[in-house]
Amino acid sequence: MTTFLPPELMSALGISLYALFISILTPQIRKHLPLAMVVTVSAVTSTLIGSSQGIIIGSLAGAAAGMFLVKEEDLP
Repeated sequence: MTTFLPPELMSALGISLYALFISILTPQIRKHLPLAMVVTVSAVTSTLIGSSQGIIIGSLAGAAAGMFLVKEEDLP
């Protein structure tokens, strides 16, 4: 696969995507403990599995945890 961007720039853009997600989640996590637990479950699951499939499985695990840990009344 050919890209128009140099590999260094592609790597930097990949890291900036993670920073974007963290900046979106941080204000809500500080306000609501159940959301912090959901993010922790998702991050730990994704880290343990490791590959790109880990991100998908971690997201599904976080969504499943959110169904049980976060009440609709607690959301902003």
